[in-house]
Amino acid sequence: MKATKSIAKKNNFCMTVKNLYLLMAREVVTDASDNMTSVIKIIDRFTFNLNREQLGRDNVQLGKQQINLPAAYSIATSWLFDEKLKKDTFITFKAHIISPSGANLTTMDQENMLPAGINKANMNFNAQGLPVVDQGDYTLRVEVLSKAGKMLAYNEYPFSVEFN
Repeated sequence: MKATKSIAKKNNFCMTVKNLYLLMAREVVTDASDNMTSVIKIIDRFTFNLNREQLGRDNVQLGKQQINLPAAYSIATSWLFDEKLKKDTFITFKAHIISPSGANLTTMDQENMLPAGINKANMNFNAQGLPVVDQGDYTLRVEVLSKAGKMLAYNEYPFSVEFN
């Protein structure tokens, strides 16, 4: 995993945001009572069985157009602020699936009100379907943005897609 890119101070946000972890898994559950996260089956590779003849009949050309393949997965992230929030703060978390060529295939986002007094935020995304163009090395990129839309930090997680 690449080091977190924290750019909060460049964007006049009062503190630094760092990523503790970013990963994909079959299931991620955060316990509401203690805020601890359970991760089941970390994913670093998706393997799909494709019927290339059927794709051809459906006029789908691998490598040229995006297709959505059946996959259920969760994205788990944890972010640390260098000081406790002084007031309730809106933060937006955005997750992008990026193709081997660098194209953004999808964006998932969640806006959350983080309560004053915390210095850590866990954010999970659950997804059905993985957008792909072809086999190869993909990137999951998660960004943390201020209410005004300024990027505070981001991190990236590599994974691969293979076809049988």
